[in-house]
Amino acid sequence: MNPLYKKSFWRQHKRHFDAWKHGRTGGPLVDAGMQQLWETGWMHNRVRMIVASFLTKNLGIGWQQGADWFRDTLVDAAPYYRVFNPQTQAKRFDVKGEQEA
Repeated sequence: MNPLYKKSFWRQHKRHFDAWKHGRTGGPLVDAGMQQLWETGWMHNRVRMIVASFLTKNLGIGWQQGADWFRDTLVDAAPYYRVFNPQTQAKRFDVKGEQEA
C-alpha cells in the first residue's frame, strides 16, 4: 500500500465488520455469500474474492480480520492432495512467460 494512505485508510469499525461477517452490508452478492458461508461453511471462490475485496476496499478493514473470520468459518480448506504443478500451470495460463510477479 502506498505509505501516504497507510494510516488514514484502514479502520477498526466493529459495526461494519459485524455486518460483513453476518451478511448485512446491503450489498446483495456480498450478503448472500457471507450468509452462505455462515450456513454451510463454504462459498464459491469468485464470491470469496468479491467479499474479501468489499471488506478491504469498500469498508477499509484490514485483510487480517477477514482472514481470521474465513479461517474460523470455512470448512473446505484446500485438499492436501491438490498440488499445483508450476510447469503445467505456466503452460495453461502463461505460455509465453509474460506474467509479471
